[in-house]
Amino acid sequence: MLEQKGSGIFDVSDLNFALNRAKQRDNAVSAVAAVFCLAVVALLLGLDLSRALRGQLPAFGVFVFVVAIVWLLAITGALLWGIRRKRPGASSVLVNAEGMTLDVPSRTTLHILWSDPRLQVELHDLSRVDPRVLSVRTPYFLKIKGVHSAISKQAFEAILGQANDHGLVDQVRRASRWLSPANATVHVIANRQAS
Repeated sequence: MLEQKGSGIFDVSDLNFALNRAKQRDNAVSAVAAVFCLAVVALLLGLDLSRALRGQLPAFGVFVFVVAIVWLLAITGALLWGIRRKRPGASSVLVNAEGMTLDVPSRTTLHILWSDPRLQVELHDLSRVDPRVLSVRTPYFLKIKGVHSAISKQAFEAILGQANDHGLVDQVRRASRWLSPANATVHVIANRQAS
């Protein structure tokens, strides 16, 4: 098969192994914390609701009780939302003239077309970051439609090449200092209609 420049199938399963393990560990901790919050909510409901119904809880106590329940439920919701957003990285990435296809273990396959007017892909380049601070073996990452995946340098370059070939907007910016190490850059690739 003759490959055109900026296309190919890239196996990234080894690169995502450590990243996926870290995501699983974080999800397990979040799940335990969510169960703990729900247990505290159930305990508070069991203890204070009966006192409130019998009139043994003053008005300020009812207010504190309601605020505590709402606060714990909000924390539980945030933890569960975080679990849902931490999906495994791709096992392979196919880049060609039509778009990209990501094989993601928790989903079947994710197809992205370069012609999609809502296209928005983030490519994170941490190649100028000290490799000792990186949690995985590659400094290149892809974020699209809830998937955060480590990718190879070749896949990174192929995606940028196809974006350039299709006239897509490539906005390069510094990564957030809160979320990424210094010297990290982000390429935001979008369709011209969406930008």
